Amino acid sequence: MEGKNTLEGTKYVPGAVKKIARNISDYRPVIFTVMGDAPYGKKERQRMPEQIARIPRNTEFVVHVGDIKSTDIDCKSEAYSSAAAMFKESSRPFYIVPGDNDWYDCDKPMDAWNLWKESFLNFDNNWNKNYEVNYQKDRRENFSFLKRSVLFLGVHIIGGRGKHKTMKDRKEWNLRIKDNISWMAGELKRFSTNRKVGAVVIFGHAFPNAHHYRPYFDEISRLANEYDIPFLYIQGDEHSWRKDRPFKSDKILRVVVDRGGIADPVQVTVDLRREDVFSFERRTLVKHALRGS
Repeated sequence: MEGKNTLEGTKYVPGAVKKIARNISDYRPVIFTVMGDAPYGKKERQRMPEQIARIPRNTEFVVHVGDIKSTDIDCKSEAYSSAAAMFKESSRPFYIVPGDNDWYDCDKPMDAWNLWKESFLNFDNNWNKNYEVNYQKDRRENFSFLKRSVLFLGVHIIGGRGKHKTMKDRKEWNLRIKDNISWMAGELKRFSTNRKVGAVVIFGHAFPNAHHYRPYFDEISRLANEYDIPFLYIQGDEHSWRKDRPFKSDKILRVVVDRGGIADPVQVTVDLRREDVFSFERRTLVKHALRGS
């Protein structure tokens, strides 16, 4: 992406807040930054500290949507610990969800999964926060928090089916889908008492397509229609920017963020006063960060 930063989705609703938000007590926008699929390779590892340092000051937290390395980098301890060390330099709370490169596509996936957990489980605890973060009891990589009137959810949704297609693997895959559905539906119900929630943002690594994720694909659309509020599903995995509505419910916007080697992290604003509740500031890659590399 070349040229100036671009802003998408900025039109205000004339005169008043949207109907969906009329019973919401706090309309202040929530601003956060999202990155994914990085750092891949030496150059991106060299660039990452500057990308972290250049996160806009008005961002409230950062989310990495998975794949902290490419598939050609070994799934060894150093890959996880070095990425964690870079992310800890963030001045804002930092969250991360797993990607398939992080464990599922590794030669020894369970060994890799243990390494991921050692480095990133409850990663946001490295920062002080003035709000409560919740974790799913038996799948603690899934997180949630309510910030003002926006519910944020992290879910373990990865791409493909990996190298290991045994019956045991399929059972684990299906269990993960079931847990993700339970987490999403349960947290939305819990936080929606007295209509506290005006919008939902879900972070996952990959798109929960109808082929590999049929139960989740159906449930997210059902929930969006039932609660009648805007949903944003924001992911990585596909490496290039995309903004569309591929779910069955037109209340769900899907965004794919640019890979870290293509563009700097995107800044997202959730503003219930706007006609387009979700707006995005895409940020041009700072190429001078690689000088001398």
